[in-house]
Amino acid sequence: MRLLKDTVDLGFSDDMDFIFDPNEEDMDIANELNATVSTQTIIKRLVSSPGDWKLQPDCGVGLGRFKGYNIDEDIISMIKSFVLDELTRGLTFDPRDLRIKVIPLTKTQVTVLVVLKTSYMKKPVIVSTGLSLDSFTPIFDKQNRIG
Repeated sequence: MRLLKDTVDLGFSDDMDFIFDPNEEDMDIANELNATVSTQTIIKRLVSSPGDWKLQPDCGVGLGRFKGYNIDEDIISMIKSFVLDELTRGLTFDPRDLRIKVIPLTKTQVTVLVVLKTSYMKKPVIVSTGLSLDSFTPIFDKQNRIG
């Protein structure tokens, strides 16, 4: 049996509440793992379209549907709506924890910026992806955490 290097000790208080060890090392590990999983989930859903994942056929924002359109306020609003719907589908993330910004770069290129900040995270998770709508090709995928 292989033990995971990044594990979290979980205990109970006298009141039967969950507790982590007093030096908060476990909480740091849990926060770091949660940030990594959250980042991977956001990226997966941003760059995927429904049908891309055999075991999750509905997964993905499906930004390819905007191929050929020029960026205007309506398209920006629709992209933001699709991203929010996908990231909150199935209660993946709470909409109150998300900030989504669609930033036009050119007539056919946008950056989608997603910031996730929950009450139990020390630092927000920030994910951005650039997208060219004239050919529907991702320009870049970038993840960054700031404090």
